[in-house]
Formats: sequence, C-alpha cells, structure tokens
Amino acid sequence: ANLSEPERTPDERKPNVVPPFNAYSPSGKVRGDLVYVNYARAEDFETLRRWGVDVRGKIAVARYGRIFRGDKAALAAQAGAIGLVLYSDPAHSAPGSVATYPQTRWLPDSGVQRGTLLLMDGDPLTPNYPSVENAYRRPLEAVMNDSLPKIPVVPISAINARALLKT
Repeated sequence: ANLSEPERTPDERKPNVVPPFNAYSPSGKVRGDLVYVNYARAEDFETLRRWGVDVRGKIAVARYGRIFRGDKAALAAQAGAIGLVLYSDPAHSAPGSVATYPQTRWLPDSGVQRGTLLLMDGDPLTPNYPSVENAYRRPLEAVMNDSLPKIPVVPISAINARALLKT
C-alpha cells in the first residue's frame, strides 16, 4: 500500500509533508493475515466471534466512523489483533456521487484521515494540568498502561483498503 497521498492541486507541492499517521500509535512492524472488522466496535468483534472468525494474531482492517479511532485500537487489541489498519469509507466521507476535494470539502478515495489515538484529553503525562517545566508528571509506565494503544495503527486511503481487502 502507498502511504502517501497524491497531490490534487499545485499548492500541495510541499517538500516536507509528513506521511499519514495516527498520533500515539506505537511503532512496530507486524505481519499477519488481514481480517475485516467493520467499524471495530465491540458488537463487530462479538459478531465475528459468533461467526467463528478469530481475530487473534491477525491485522484488523476497519473503517472510520461510529466510534473514536482510539477506542477502535483498544478494542482490536482486546480482541487479540496485532495491528489495525483504518480507512475512510467513501460511503461516509463522500456520500452518494458527490464531487470530492478540491472541488468540494468531501474526502476523495485517495485521501487519508489523520488524528490521535489517545484515550484522554491533553498531555498524557500531565492530565488536566499544563505541561510546564515543574509540573508533576505521571510515570510513563502508567501512561503506557491506561492511555496509549497497545498495537500499531496506520491510516490508509480507501483505494489502498480496497486493494488489501481483495487479497
């Protein structure tokens, strides 16, 4: 899968564009079979379990929407997934046959949504307080256990998701 987005307009030609990512995703490389998990909600994992689909040791592929992306990562990890791939479903990001960016505000199928996976607001080391030099900081181990995802998460485009899901 290509982790960059195509330039849609000349003003997008910028030399130091960061590739799409989800903030607070742990680093890592995982290999495994893919399993489609719909929106990665608790009920989606329960449905898969009832159908006999085992997510353990696999890479979950989910579409954005319905719940927060950080909750998707937490639920996928709880279900035993070793990684999570997220994509924006054109049915939600460009409903119907509407025109997409740059003609309108709707996300094209080559676009990639970005955002945080953090399960809290603010700085995880100094929750509810400014992160100033002498502020109390929570132990990093506590932050790793309760606020950050346990599995690598990567956002991709709908085009790339279609290619992965065909395999």
